[in-house]
Amino acid sequence: VKTVSVHRTNLMHKLGLHKNTELVRYALRHGLVNL
Repeated sequence: VKTVSVHRTNLMHKLGLHKNTELVRYALRHGLVNL
């Protein structure tokens, strides 16, 4: 679904992130996801 991709891209731009791994790291550091 393209909607998810667009939301992820916009979020990464807003946070100044360039790679999906950076987004995952951000989410882990801020307690947004649990492993």
